[in-house]
Amino acid sequence: MIEIWKQGFAAFPWVAPLMVILVGACIGSFLNVCIYRIPKGESVVYPPSHSASGRALSWWENVPVLSWFYLGGRDRETGERFSFRYPFVEMLTAGVFFCIWQGYVPVAALVMMYFAALLIVGAFIDYDHMVIPDSVTVVGMTAGVALSMLVPEIQDIAISPDVVSPQLSAGCLAVVGALVGSGMLFWVRELSELLLKRPCVGEGDLKLIGCIGAFCGWQGAVFSFFAASAVGIMVMVPVMGYGAFRKRAGARKRPAAPSPGEADCGVTESPRESLWAKEVPFGPFLTIGALAYVLGLHQAVDRFFGLADQVFFGPLF
Repeated sequence: MIEIWKQGFAAFPWVAPLMVILVGACIGSFLNVCIYRIPKGESVVYPPSHSASGRALSWWENVPVLSWFYLGGRDRETGERFSFRYPFVEMLTAGVFFCIWQGYVPVAALVMMYFAALLIVGAFIDYDHMVIPDSVTVVGMTAGVALSMLVPEIQDIAISPDVVSPQLSAGCLAVVGALVGSGMLFWVRELSELLLKRPCVGEGDLKLIGCIGAFCGWQGAVFSFFAASAVGIMVMVPVMGYGAFRKRAGARKRPAAPSPGEADCGVTESPRESLWAKEVPFGPFLTIGALAYVLGLHQAVDRFFGLADQVFFGPLF
């Protein structure tokens, strides 16, 4: 049977990537459910998908991506708008799964797809609620160590001395990656609290980068942190500049001396703007760094760290 499957895929090489894209879109639909329900403490299995009014959705309303565009992004009975995030997450998951399938052997690809799904759920929940649940981070960290031992291909075990089994070597690398990643961010948090009198990263970020290290090794964790910092600066500088511009514009529109009881006619910040003025979710940026590492930069990054190790420390023996 396996030989028949191999011959079929060899004759039609486009079948496997197409299946990956379709399955990725379906899993993206499930990730939307997780993103919406996990912060509420609801089951991700029951009840089945339904509209805001409680009406169960028909099967053709649940077709990933296509249903949203067919319905015009609205409920077919009430006309209620559905966020574009739903098809976006489905398309994002399908695209990420396709890229992973192209870059890894099949078994390792399945593991990295699971890892990517965790990252997507954690990033969107952090964006919405400024929290990353343990069901993503702690479970992911534990799964990363276990899966590394079952599928050593996800870890570059060639960098460790070949004195133990590949499974044990990969498991050790996963543990080291989790400890280095979370430990690095722990000290960043402590120093920021000492110097700035407030932590610049949350506990969820510590656990998330530990999860990244468990799947990607310490190299992936270190790269994800610096990549996340760079992307965060590039994104937040214009966002903060635009916020300051709106604030000044609102101050110019506000009356100099409003009478008692008169409504303030200045620009009112949205809840997200007020929240982001105090905190910025770091999880989405860590996810971008981790996905960049997984989807194509892991070989270059690992080679860079290998060369740096030789330059600064030289051969151990």
